[in-house]
Amino acid sequence: MVVVPMVGRKLRLALLEKLGKLQAEAEGSPFNRVEGDGKWGIITSGVSTLYVADAVRELGSRAR
Repeated sequence: MVVVPMVGRKLRLALLEKLGKLQAEAEGSPFNRVEGDGKWGIITSGVSTLYVADAVRELGSRAR
């Protein structure tokens, strides 16, 4: 299926509005957090977060 240009323009505006709301929701989520400080960062989710925390501890870096 292909959206015709006239309808696509209206749908795009609705999509941009939804994306703005989703961004605000994601940025305000209590599940997003920053730990530690420094020049580099690692973005994870799920079990990867635990693997990274273990690796940072084993390497002797400061992890909070």
